[in-house]
Amino acid sequence: MRNLSNVVMRLCAALLVLSAFAAPARADEASLEARLRAVEDEKAIRDVMVQYGQYLDTLDFKAYSELFAREGTWSGNTTAYKPVKGPAEIRATMEKAFGERKYDPEHITNVHLVTNVKIDVAGDRATGWSRWTVVTANEKDEPFVRLTGVYEDVFIREDGHWKFLSRVARRAIAPASTQ
Repeated sequence: MRNLSNVVMRLCAALLVLSAFAAPARADEASLEARLRAVEDEKAIRDVMVQYGQYLDTLDFKAYSELFAREGTWSGNTTAYKPVKGPAEIRATMEKAFGERKYDPEHITNVHLVTNVKIDVAGDRATGWSRWTVVTANEKDEPFVRLTGVYEDVFIREDGHWKFLSRVARRAIAPASTQ
């Protein structure tokens, strides 16, 4: 009986030691999963920021407006910094502002560059900050920086996808002449 008690005690001690090692492994696994999720979220948000510029450059205002949440807002110089709310209103505003332009992939006239990106994710919301630059062709078909500024963003995960909840486009330097 005494031998059985010793065996049971040793078995309990061994299980206790093993469980001490198993707990940190589970915590590390959860931490790794959370870190992976944060990296995936940040990448998805960066993709939204890049698509914004692509759709604006190609004048695809339908796709552009779909980057915004149902309650999403956009404001900038075009609207005198008054927020425009919802994808339909955002699309209509952009079509009115840029409707006379036509996109020609053989003759690109505007390119939006997004740099110095900073994203902070907190669950299903995130904030972002970045610099934007618009490079345009002048009369000689030479590139020059026409506008530059900063984006101040709030993102939300809506229906499993990251979207702009708000985007403010502020100019940092006054527009340049066409040189």
